[in-house]
Amino acid sequence: MLHFGLDITGFQIVNFFARNADKILLGRLHGSYVTGLYSRAYSLFMLPISQIRAPLTAVALPALSRIQNEPGEYARYYCKFASLLAFITMPLAAFLFVCSENTTRLVLGQRWMGASPIFRILALAAFIQAVETAAGLVLLSLGSSKRYLKWGIFRSASVVICFGLGIRWGGRGVAAAYTIGEYLILLPTLWYCLRGTPVSVFAFLRVISQPALASIAAAALTFLVYRFLLSGQPDAVTLGVCAFTGTLLYFAIWALLPGGPARLRKCMKSNLLSDN
Repeated sequence: MLHFGLDITGFQIVNFFARNADKILLGRLHGSYVTGLYSRAYSLFMLPISQIRAPLTAVALPALSRIQNEPGEYARYYCKFASLLAFITMPLAAFLFVCSENTTRLVLGQRWMGASPIFRILALAAFIQAVETAAGLVLLSLGSSKRYLKWGIFRSASVVICFGLGIRWGGRGVAAAYTIGEYLILLPTLWYCLRGTPVSVFAFLRVISQPALASIAAAALTFLVYRFLLSGQPDAVTLGVCAFTGTLLYFAIWALLPGGPARLRKCMKSNLLSDN
């Protein structure tokens, strides 16, 4: 337990400094104003992800640990978890991308509108970030803390390198470099975290593909509604109409995809506390 705890502590320390390297670099090279805009956008970007991912992970981790010696059941349960996480976070990130200006103005206020372009870029990262980092849950639940620490070091180093490459262009550059980095390390992350485990990379990508396709298509159609029908409307009205329209389109597109209705029913009825 001590070795396991030390590895997890090491991961958290490395991750903490990596997560704050962007603000340190921005503060040193671009001053407090740019850093403030970026920090607000980043906080807004992380809020929905953390509020959704944390409780799901808290339920899934002990459940996966209990069935680690049952490969078939483990793979089924983890795919159920990943599918549910993607089902919720991907359309939310797509919605925030479309309505980034209205969300920023309504939540942060008019004086923070400079954070909106940064927030929109980070919404692209949010689209994949929640499910990508969930791959580390496999290592934790199987007791592979040393691999978990090594993955954390690799991921943190990649993030810091991206920050360094984007710092020249201020907050937007850092956000864009971070977003690109998230997509570049997706497959290496999945390969490293899932190799030798009951969960395959193909199975992981398969369960998140349907939420991804439905979210992108619904966001594209919602953007048309936003662009041509809601221009000049109050932020609350715009967000409400877009949320309602996007939700309807999301479920409608799910129903049109091959096998969509059956998978949609599974996601809607998903209960991570149940073994059935």
